[in-house]
Amino acid sequence: MIPQIIDNYLSEERFKELQTNIVWNTDFPWYLNNNVVSGKVEDPESSYYATHIVYYNCKPLSNIYEKFIPLINSLPNFRSLLRVKVNFYPKTSELYEHDKHVDYDFEHKGAILSLNTCDGFTRLEDGTIVDSVANRLLLFDSSKPHNSSTTTDPKCRFNININYL
Repeated sequence: MIPQIIDNYLSEERFKELQTNIVWNTDFPWYLNNNVVSGKVEDPESSYYATHIVYYNCKPLSNIYEKFIPLINSLPNFRSLLRVKVNFYPKTSELYEHDKHVDYDFEHKGAILSLNTCDGFTRLEDGTIVDSVANRLLLFDSSKPHNSSTTTDPKCRFNININYL
């Protein structure tokens, strides 16, 4: 799969709805993770983050799953959903790149929708850096090594990570 970057992916109305339900919602439940990359010990000051699993193991796990259906249904060549996860990376004093990882160890597709603009990014296997820009969608092969980063300019970096077949 050749990576694609699509700016202004969702209509302004749909995008603002997701931002309102996630980024600007003080009641949105976040779950702390000690490491961004499972099974690896990274810098404890820079590698923690929070997630919210929306869909996993063939079932919705969040009461806002319905808000994601238009986004999921718009994905190119979509056949089956594996996981939908919302990520919250806190601000760090220096930009920190997390370790490389694959989302699943079998061939599948990945989509990352940035919910805010910041100096954080996703680095792909070939070294390409995709900046976090609000309403930018990255489509790529998430079974290939890639990594995320923190941010230094706003308080946090928010994105939606979708894995699908």
